[in-house]
Amino acid sequence: MRPKGAPLSPSRPRAGGFSILVALFIIVVLAALAVFLTGVTAVSSATPTLTLLEARALDAARSGFSWGAAQALAANACPPQATLNFTAPGLEDFSATVTCTETTHIENGATIDVFALVSTAGTGTYGETLTYVSRTVRGTVSDVPPA
Repeated sequence: MRPKGAPLSPSRPRAGGFSILVALFIIVVLAALAVFLTGVTAVSSATPTLTLLEARALDAARSGFSWGAAQALAANACPPQATLNFTAPGLEDFSATVTCTETTHIENGATIDVFALVSTAGTGTYGETLTYVSRTVRGTVSDVPPA
């Protein structure tokens, strides 16, 4: 017979603190997931902006190349190295540096001048801004007489 006021079953020690560990684990996992998703969102929102800036940098580099080619062919000599600062809408923050190297060749008795042009365009400062982009266009033009 059991004494009056005694528990119906023998007392066991309670498993205290286990549910706190599970809750803490869930909180840590959810916090890590939130940090990860914040980083992914930041990168995915910056990607379209950088893609547009890269396209504009390529257009600025192509414009610099075209300018250099026109200068070289008009004067039949390399233009001095130049930095072009663009003012056209969409390119106003870009500049292009154009360099030229001239070589002369003789082919079938005709003298042919070949101009190797390099145009590098960009915006921002490398390492200082997140929107730094730069593109380079290289090519050659010549004054080959018509056949």
